Amino acid sequence: MDKIYRKVFVWKSGMEFANYKSIKIRTKEGRKTMEKTKKIGPVALGAVFMAYFCSITAVPTGGLVGQGAKFTTGLAGMALGFVIGAVLIALSTMIGYKTGLKKDAVWKQMFGRQGFRIFSFAVAFCMAFWACFDLFNAAQAVYNIFPEGHKNFGFALAMVILLVVTIIGGVYGMDGVKLISNISIPIAIVLFVIIYIVSVRHAGGLEGLMAYQPTETTYTIGTIAQTMVGMWMAGYVGAIDLTTDAKNKKSVIIAALCGSGFVLLCFLVGQVGFMGTGVHTLADICASLGGAIFLIGSIFVMIAQGNTTPACDYMYSNSFAAVFNTTRKWFAIIIPLVAGVISFVIMYGPGVDFINTIVTAIGTIMAPLVAVMLTDFYIVHKGKLDIKEEKDLPVVNARPVICIIIGLAFSFALKLVPAIKLSTFLVLIVTAVLYAIVAKAGAEKKA
Repeated sequence: MDKIYRKVFVWKSGMEFANYKSIKIRTKEGRKTMEKTKKIGPVALGAVFMAYFCSITAVPTGGLVGQGAKFTTGLAGMALGFVIGAVLIALSTMIGYKTGLKKDAVWKQMFGRQGFRIFSFAVAFCMAFWACFDLFNAAQAVYNIFPEGHKNFGFALAMVILLVVTIIGGVYGMDGVKLISNISIPIAIVLFVIIYIVSVRHAGGLEGLMAYQPTETTYTIGTIAQTMVGMWMAGYVGAIDLTTDAKNKKSVIIAALCGSGFVLLCFLVGQVGFMGTGVHTLADICASLGGAIFLIGSIFVMIAQGNTTPACDYMYSNSFAAVFNTTRKWFAIIIPLVAGVISFVIMYGPGVDFINTIVTAIGTIMAPLVAVMLTDFYIVHKGKLDIKEEKDLPVVNARPVICIIIGLAFSFALKLVPAIKLSTFLVLIVTAVLYAIVAKAGAEKKA
């Protein structure tokens, strides 16, 4: 088996360094191996992205928008968030398509064979923390279904079932998860539309929505867009893992629109749901609407989150395994158990308002990483990443790492100035410009 075929075989085995799009297959076996790789077209990849971004956790965040902004302000902010989110998703996941590498392997090339560990850990941590709210939302839906006196038992029972499903998906892979998720997406869309229409009626129709005035205005168009983008910042880079087998660029772009569109749909349901019912979570909205929507909606929340959490477990356990250079099985078991404990804290402690704090933290941590990653790939390397063997990589690639650290410091500093409302977007722009300047200076010095 020659060297070229070995590279293809390594890629097929799921290992990280094999930029197969630049490999010329010189053996018959190698060509057969490549032919067996089934590329994912726009429809299939779009469904995968909708399933991945189908996190009901976005609904209570949209509810917070409904609580703190007029209807038209919320609508404009969410439209802006959809556009920015779609662009960031497309730019991030296009890297997976063009290189054939998953996120941790990409960062190893960019930040060094040791430097990447910091950022893989940060992304894994953010995704794992979001899993707490995913588990909470699903268990709360079952809590609502159970009769009085047994609701706490329902919450605990749902949590146990979810943890079992999550751990199985994380340990054994996502094939079954993706199948179930793709089936549930059409149901989700229909259900969300029904809930949206009924919530509009509860709010007094379009006239009632237009007349709605929040008790306190806490959101502007810009801060709504920032909240929408910030809550999924870790998810944008995590989705790189989904596009390594994309059929073409068109597939990636359509998938990005589908993913960001589903986040928008969740926000819309949360916004109008709160205006019509006065509650935040999808489970509570369904309970307030009553009737068949209450039962069907509550069951679907359990199913939807039961699809999301195993896929996320698979992604963050991969990153944790890369960081600590070990197998991911124990991470796929231990992390969901910790998330389950935190879910109980959310349920019987601070409640959904705690989400806003987490959204802010994720935007603060992830914005510098996203800025440097996109700048490095599209501006510094002109959309082409030179794949090197691990032994040829520096221990730490100082320039991008230092720029991210500076971006983090800038990001935390902005949090101390409440008057600056669009700190996440500002950090994205400033960090990207900083790294572009530093990388150009480094290239000139080397030349």
